[in-house]
Amino acid sequence: MKISQQLFKDIFEGPVHSRLVYSRVIVQKIGPRLHENGQFHQMFRNLQHVAGDLNNHMGGMGLGSLCSHCASQPTGGCCSLFMSGETDAVQMALNSLAGVDVHLVCDKGQECVFLSDTGCIFLFKPMFCLNYNCKHIHEKKQAKDVQQMEQLTGRLLSLQYELEKYVLELLVTQDG
Repeated sequence: MKISQQLFKDIFEGPVHSRLVYSRVIVQKIGPRLHENGQFHQMFRNLQHVAGDLNNHMGGMGLGSLCSHCASQPTGGCCSLFMSGETDAVQMALNSLAGVDVHLVCDKGQECVFLSDTGCIFLFKPMFCLNYNCKHIHEKKQAKDVQQMEQLTGRLLSLQYELEKYVLELLVTQDG
């Protein structure tokens, strides 16, 4: 798969707001085709199921409030404004297709712009956000809960990677 420079920039580079706008273009361009596509539909349902399991587990661990509190501190914590840049247009489009109202939640200059008072708005989170568990999580949460979260994260990221690759291939085919 060869991706054009412009498509690469639209999806992965530039300000977060620009990628958010392009995610809406993706949903308009190929969203209807994706929902009619049996392979996509099955992959998407599997991804939603695993993401739901992970989000429920993280919610049960109280990570939404823990992470939101830490992000509101002067350094922004793990969910700092810098982390907003880890999002890409395909990931945002997949969240939109799953019914998430993807928008800039806050702009206080410290925390990730997708972090609400109850945690991240995304069902499908950026890879870096899911792979990193700070010292607060390890210190304040039970090891068995962290281990289960990491297993669910691995399953989710594997499925998410495959689905994002599939969507990228469709975009490249349509773009070029």
